[in-house]
Amino acid sequence: MSTLKLEVEVSKETYEVGECAAKLVAAVKTALADGWQPGMDIPAIAFAAMNELGTAVKGADKIDDEYAENKSAFFNAVSLGFSGTLGGLLK
Repeated sequence: MSTLKLEVEVSKETYEVGECAAKLVAAVKTALADGWQPGMDIPAIAFAAMNELGTAVKGADKIDDEYAENKSAFFNAVSLGFSGTLGGLLK
C-alpha cells in the first residue's frame, strides 16, 4: 500500500476528546480481554474513565466554538482524533 505523509490542522479540544475516547475504548477492551471479571474489570474501567474523561471534559465546552471558527480543522480533528476509537473496536 502506498501512503502519504500530510501535515493537517486540527482543532485542539475536539482532537483531545477523540484521543480520550480511544484510550477509554482501549482500556475497556484490555479489561475485558480475559472475560468479564467484575471485581477486576470495573475498577480498571472506572479508573481509566476518570483519568481520561477529566481531560476530555476540560475542553468540551470549546468544541462548538472550534466548529464555528474552522469547520475544516474541526472535521480533521473528528476523523483523526476518533480514528483510534474505531481502530480499537475493530482489533
